Amino acid sequence: MLAARGEELMDVLAAARADLDRIGGALGGPVRVAAVASAAATILSNAVTALRAGHAEIDVAVRAAEPQRALELLTAGDVDVAVVDEYDYVPLALPDHVVAEELCTEPLLLVRPASATGPARPALSSLADADWVMPPEDAACGQAVRAACRAAGFEPRVRWETDDMLLLARAVGAGHGLTILPRRSIADSVADIRVSRLREPQLTRRLIAVARASAAARPVVAAVLAAIGTASR
Repeated sequence: MLAARGEELMDVLAAARADLDRIGGALGGPVRVAAVASAAATILSNAVTALRAGHAEIDVAVRAAEPQRALELLTAGDVDVAVVDEYDYVPLALPDHVVAEELCTEPLLLVRPASATGPARPALSSLADADWVMPPEDAACGQAVRAACRAAGFEPRVRWETDDMLLLARAVGAGHGLTILPRRSIADSVADIRVSRLREPQLTRRLIAVARASAAARPVVAAVLAAIGTASR
């Protein structure tokens, strides 16, 4: 009961703050964003750069967080916006009283050493005997790729496990295994790797911007959401 009342109070305070912001006509102040790392490094970085050029009075702070953690921070009022991802095989439950905007859908791609041989677009089931480099199983991407492998009839033999995008690419480039990652997560400039689509299945992930409905009504938060939407296109 207390937790529910606390959430209601947060919404009332956020709504009052939105009213004050609109009355004052000001478009500035701090906005806190939690985002999955690959979105933080690409979409959020571009959005903050654009805001700095057009609205220097908006102070955006970004922290990297997996989807569940980002939503927990949003629900607790510790951030104003969460940019989360949802993968095939790993549905994401959004909390109540939020507004959500799907930013984009992107493919998951096979990443192999540049020297790898074989079909240009193999089926996932044909990779059952390969060594794998993967994000941890408690990361959304790690869950999704493992689930896809199991659906294809095998348990992946994971030799390297990390959520560091640079290390993932370098481990693959060094021949320690292959991996499957969203396009924005592939650091193809730091290693000699080969990137291609799978023939089947066609795996995807969706990036979603989420804010509490009361907070999204604040002009400064709305401006940040708009910048994130523009940067994702």
